[in-house]
Amino acid sequence: MIGQLHIYIENHRGVLRFSNQELRLLLKQGQLLIKGDHFVIKTILPEELLLEGRIDQVIYVEEKKGT
Repeated sequence: MIGQLHIYIENHRGVLRFSNQELRLLLKQGQLLIKGDHFVIKTILPEELLLEGRIDQVIYVEEKKGT
């Protein structure tokens, strides 16, 4: 992550949701939720992504395991 303006993510498993204010990525275990504003995906490859915009939060959402 470079300041609040760029985040480069490797080894994700795909984009689940994208909007001007939110990006949700599938990971091997769980999800990564990025919140902010003015989001633009600058680069997207099968396992790499460069997001640009004002990044306010980066949240790891743990995968819930069945009991």
